[in-house]
Amino acid sequence: MSRALQIFFMVFVLLVTLSRTTAAAENPFIIGTLSSSIAAADVDQLLKLAEYEHSKPWIIEVQAITPEADSAWIARLYMIPNTQGHRVRRGVILECSGKVIEASKPGRNWTAPSKPGNYAQVAPGGAEFGETLSRPPPLEMPFQIKTQLADDELISLISFIRGRAHKAPNPGGSGKVPAGPTPTTTGLERIVLVDEGSGFIRVWTEDTLSSGLVYSVSKGEKGWVLSGLHKWTKHPPSKSK
Repeated sequence: MSRALQIFFMVFVLLVTLSRTTAAAENPFIIGTLSSSIAAADVDQLLKLAEYEHSKPWIIEVQAITPEADSAWIARLYMIPNTQGHRVRRGVILECSGKVIEASKPGRNWTAPSKPGNYAQVAPGGAEFGETLSRPPPLEMPFQIKTQLADDELISLISFIRGRAHKAPNPGGSGKVPAGPTPTTTGLERIVLVDEGSGFIRVWTEDTLSSGLVYSVSKGEKGWVLSGLHKWTKHPPSKSK
């Protein structure tokens, strides 16, 4: 194959891949408990906020903080991935807040954080990602990441959380995590945030927008070790700061 033909083929493959990714983002997947309630004007506002980051949403997830009608809504905008390996995707996330303008008028006023966050998505088991951006099931949703972990470390961490049942080695909690009964878990909760504490990694899972579990883990000689498992009952740390 000539050099010119090789270059043509490489450019063709690149253009096809980009066109597929763009097509997937023209109509982002709108999910969440309020996905059927959000107005078209709200979606337009969120798309404009995404434009400020020079990106397009892949997923828009909409939830309310509390059940009250005038409660602030949260919209997590997961942008098209910036990078994609066989098992890990990474990209930008905006967690926007929507507040009622007037009770008698539909729609909300949406604001974005001053600084976007970063997300990662890990393919389940030994699966690998394809070229098409589809709507992921809850356990395969992207999650915000606020710590430096290489792809192989992230894969092993998520496999550790998902691969077994866990029981807290010590009951109670500390810091921002309230004390309470010793929780047990199957490891099959939705992960929303991976960050770090003092000498350990924290994996935050979510049952609702205002409750879930936080795993505290560290890397030992034989792999990840669970050092704490606690229940949180308030909104977890801001995922956009």
